[in-house]
Amino acid sequence: ILPDVLVKGGDYRPEEVVGRDTVKASGGRLVLIPLVEGHSTTHLARRISERTMRIHPPEPTPPAPVIRTSGVKSVEERLRS
Repeated sequence: ILPDVLVKGGDYRPEEVVGRDTVKASGGRLVLIPLVEGHSTTHLARRISERTMRIHPPEPTPPAPVIRTSGVKSVEERLRS
């Protein structure tokens, strides 16, 4: 699946955009949009992520298994015997 339009910020040069050649080869196009002072896609993505986490919190991670090592010789002990 490839996008019809690959959009990047105006701080990129076309030759720096990863995937540009692939998108263009499939008939898509690259669009560089001007940056808008005071607006950040990083900040926007963080806000979306935080809201999503509040609405759909992740399932709790089960605790890691406990590995019992009593009675098991260390590598050093095995080499000495």
